[in-house]
Amino acid sequence: MDLRGTGGPLVRCLLEQGQARPGPAGVGLGTGEEGRLVPAAGVRGVRLWTIGALRRGNLLETTAAAEIRAQAAEAAGAVREALAVPRASRPAAAGSG
Repeated sequence: MDLRGTGGPLVRCLLEQGQARPGPAGVGLGTGEEGRLVPAAGVRGVRLWTIGALRRGNLLETTAAAEIRAQAAEAAGAVREALAVPRASRPAAAGSG
């Protein structure tokens, strides 16, 4: 999926703001191992992940259901880990203690 000149407003906005960058050879979006978007140089990244065709620049084979299912599981684990709050910092439940 060549993103140069894309008509998709979300992808276009992510690229324009530097929250994402094109993948290798301008194909798909640049992603890390678990599908997290790689921001443009000098831009602080946000917590966004992608699966499927948008990862084609980094993963040449990313169209079969089994591959996409594996990517989804990997991305879900990464999202869960990124959003995890250590138990020690959670407020105590009302009435406990």
